Amino acid sequence: MGVTRARWKLLTGCALVAALTWPAIAQGAAAKDAPATDRRIPLSERKRIAVLPFDDGAVRESSYYGRVFEVGRGVADMLTTALLKTNKFRVIEREKVDAVLAEQDLGKTGRVDAETAARIGKVLGVEYLLTGRVTGFSVETKGGSIGALGRGDLRDLSLTRSTADVKLDGRLVDSTTGEIVFAFTGGGHDSRANVGVAVLDIGRVSFGSTEFFRTILGAATRSAVDNSVKEVASAADEVIYRPPDLSKINGYIVYVEGPNIMTNLGARYGVKVGDRFQVLRPGKEVRDPQTGELLTVITTPIGMLRVDRVEEKVSTGAMAEKADGVEVQIGDMVKPLGS
Repeated sequence: MGVTRARWKLLTGCALVAALTWPAIAQGAAAKDAPATDRRIPLSERKRIAVLPFDDGAVRESSYYGRVFEVGRGVADMLTTALLKTNKFRVIEREKVDAVLAEQDLGKTGRVDAETAARIGKVLGVEYLLTGRVTGFSVETKGGSIGALGRGDLRDLSLTRSTADVKLDGRLVDSTTGEIVFAFTGGGHDSRANVGVAVLDIGRVSFGSTEFFRTILGAATRSAVDNSVKEVASAADEVIYRPPDLSKINGYIVYVEGPNIMTNLGARYGVKVGDRFQVLRPGKEVRDPQTGELLTVITTPIGMLRVDRVEEKVSTGAMAEKADGVEVQIGDMVKPLGS
């Protein structure tokens, strides 16, 4: 049985829709699977942070969607959850943040200056505040008909492409000084083809719901939040948790068993597998005769240790070079030499 012209047009139209839609679906899946920064900070060392509602005034004025949703509060909720998953911060619950903002009479916008940052930080007991603005939150749809289909029930096939864009401008603020530690922009974009189907039924979808994230605008919002959190997590590694200069640090041997030697210098000091330490035997202390202050310790080089395993607080390795007749012992000093 041959394919009628009408059916052929319908099949052709569906194939075109699939071709236009699949890249967006695949792109969304790739973004969802994208890895976060992989440095995990121990819970006891994580800085406390609070996310304030983002200012969405401009979006509410210019966008229908902004007038329907409480975008700034919704974005703050999403950022709170995403930041917790980075394993870099201890994040204050949004309900507690809202209560403090109400007490401090700061409204819902979360606008922060040096004075209010110090006030909020002290009440919440946090070192950092995350605040900002939603500067983009929109959907644009273009397209039309691809032609009549003959005598079938469906006389006209409407093909449109919708594009959603969400943009967040944020700041990480030191709650003690009010200083902006880091500023970022997180953008989210999604584009899909549609066949006679509305992209978003505003009347029955609430911001942050499962139904919302299935929409094109929800996908773009999640992407903007994920990209923002990646920026913050990366900045945290570089600015907040930046290891001290290893060349200026002396450590000690803390454990010896056979060839395995452990030092008290680990990943938190930037130690990596392959790094080398000069091992020194401490001798006489040199003190100021007037004040008694310790000026230096006379040391004797006894070998070189190469690191083959690193944990957060310790590193382990074996002696690559060693002076004859001398055994490494607990209390010996180590001085980083690099890789």
